Amino acid sequence: MDFQLGAGTEEALGANRAFMNVGTTEFVIAVLTPMETGLQRTLFEQQLEDPEMLADMMGMGMQLSGAGEAETEFEELTVEGIGEVATGIQVRISLEGMIFVYDVILFSRDNAGAVVGVMHPEGADPAVDAFQLAELVDARLMELPG
Repeated sequence: MDFQLGAGTEEALGANRAFMNVGTTEFVIAVLTPMETGLQRTLFEQQLEDPEMLADMMGMGMQLSGAGEAETEFEELTVEGIGEVATGIQVRISLEGMIFVYDVILFSRDNAGAVVGVMHPEGADPAVDAFQLAELVDARLMELPG
């Protein structure tokens, strides 16, 4: 599976992009959001500073989506070289007897915040690596006019 962000990336700021490989129960997401005020930047960077809160929010999101009771555990990922400020987590979500692995990377660059994530069943190799996707999104953000 080949993921590319086109030349119109600046038009995509604020738009969510998600892909699902239905043959493998894999989900890929990239969310870009403009941070036009100091408050928006502060709120986004607070999420970067508290990976445990992020993991808890993901578990609650699964429950609120109607997927049922979800148990989560997480570990931090090394995300050096992505954005100006970044954090990454790998969350294992146990849901109705299945275990899913969700790699999530949050980062900021200039006045944009980004979240990329790849979720797949435990033991399956994802079609795209979350770190490589984050590098691609970050490279596109660096190409945007300042």
